[in-house]
Amino acid sequence: MLVVFYSHTGNTRTIARHIQALTGCDLLDLEPVTPYPRDYDTVVSQAKKEKQQGFLPPLKNPLDMVSRYDVILVGSPSWWGTFAGPVRTFLSTAALDGKTLIPFITHEGSGLGSAPADLRRLCPSVKTGEGLAIRGSRVDGARQQVESWLRKAGLLPA
Repeated sequence: MLVVFYSHTGNTRTIARHIQALTGCDLLDLEPVTPYPRDYDTVVSQAKKEKQQGFLPPLKNPLDMVSRYDVILVGSPSWWGTFAGPVRTFLSTAALDGKTLIPFITHEGSGLGSAPADLRRLCPSVKTGEGLAIRGSRVDGARQQVESWLRKAGLLPA
């Protein structure tokens, strides 16, 4: 099992590390070639423009390692109700046919948004599982919620 994620503020990384601690899985932290601005308003504006234009930011990460995994948990902050640009790049360019992809999203009110539907649209030849949405302000105390989700998904013993 692999967790692939992008984290702008650290919230999604925290959830990825909860998953790793519970499962022992590998992590792939997506890094865009050009880092996003730290200023909130600037990154919100840039994310909106990228989504509207269908822009996929280039990644530093080689994605060929993904072929070794059958189950991939895909983590992202919610940017305009869906995956952040680096995650959309991953979903659009990695060889994912036949794999099981399960999304998790950190947010401050939008929940999963359109991420599950976007996942199915971007990766029509994968199996998908029920996603998890966690408020960014609650990630530090979310380990039990993550554990319950993993059990429900059949990724931890019942």
